[in-house]
Amino acid sequence: MNSNSEEADGKNRYHFEIPKPLYAALQRIADLEGTRVFQLIRRAIKLFIICVEVEIKEPGAGLFLRRPGHPDEKIFLLEQQDHGRRHNDLRNLPL
Repeated sequence: MNSNSEEADGKNRYHFEIPKPLYAALQRIADLEGTRVFQLIRRAIKLFIICVEVEIKEPGAGLFLRRPGHPDEKIFLLEQQDHGRRHNDLRNLPL
C-alpha cells in the first residue's frame, strides 16, 4: 500500500492492490447496494476501527454477528486476547 502526502482538504490518498476475487466480491455487493467499491471500503474501515476500539477498551470483549431467525448462531468477529499489552489508543497498536 502506498501513501501519498496529505491533500489540501485534510484527506490522505492510498493506492493498494486488491486480489481479483476480493474485488469481485466487493463489486457484487456494491452493485446490489447501488454504491461504489470505494464506499464499501470506507464503511469496512469504519467498522474495523469500532471493533478495534472495543477490543482495546473492553478487556475480554467479543464482538459477534447474530442473524435474524438464528438466535443460537453466533459468528465471532474478534475476541480480546491479552498478551500482557495495554493500549491507550490506536497509535499503540502492534502491526
